[in-house]
Amino acid sequence: MRTVNTNAAWMALIYLFVGITWVVLSDILLFGHTSIDKSHTYKDIAFVLTASVLLYFLLRVFKLKFQRCNNEIAIRKQSQLSMIESQANYLIRIQEDFSCDFANKAYIRNFNLSKTELTTYNFLENIHAEDKERFTEILRHGKENEATTISIELRHPFNNEVAHTYWEFRFIKNENNSIVQIQGVGYDITTRIIQEQKLHLQNQQFKQIAFISSHTVRRPLANILGLTESIDRQNPCNPVNQEIIDNLKISAKELDSVIFDIAAQTTYINRIENNTKSLISL
Repeated sequence: MRTVNTNAAWMALIYLFVGITWVVLSDILLFGHTSIDKSHTYKDIAFVLTASVLLYFLLRVFKLKFQRCNNEIAIRKQSQLSMIESQANYLIRIQEDFSCDFANKAYIRNFNLSKTELTTYNFLENIHAEDKERFTEILRHGKENEATTISIELRHPFNNEVAHTYWEFRFIKNENNSIVQIQGVGYDITTRIIQEQKLHLQNQQFKQIAFISSHTVRRPLANILGLTESIDRQNPCNPVNQEIIDNLKISAKELDSVIFDIAAQTTYINRIENNTKSLISL
């Protein structure tokens, strides 16, 4: 406030000095020293003085309004920046050569970067080698077809693991319709991908267990049922009974082996689920 008043006062004083000087000099040049109309000169000086006072107050009003507008703009920018930085999703702006102009805290934190690294950081560096060509090709195709938004899933090497993200990229253009930046909003979908992989593996194991149950188990079980019906119960000492008992032992061992395989498949499914939980917790 004090700065605004000081600046307005100085400008009003400068106007007053220049105005009075001009009035006096112009009267001297027009009428000479002896024929100056002092009443006319005083009127002009009074007009300059009044104009200076009005100028002072107008400058104060305009400068205060200008200062308030600047403060509001700064507050809004700070609010928008705070909202951007508080986002859990990834926000990034890159050039056409994939050099990074901006990345929010979530991206920097989750991919172990620092703000000083952003000046030399290239977005392609953090994309899985097998996805780089696909990503650049999709962006090129989007630019050629003037697409507004481009959606893509990407993989990122991270702590000897692979992180999965879903991105929506938008081209930012200037008044000449030339692309100046590419803005991306990313979401971490690693948990979803792990769940899908786990479900896929479980489904494969369940299919294997179903096949074992419906085919492999059925054969020794059918043998056991058939052999038990062949036993000569009327004549227990019949030598054929011993042969049947030996075959029953063989079929029973086969059935035990099949049950062991089913138990092993179930243990493998449980191990998959436990490993998935541990990966998600990380």
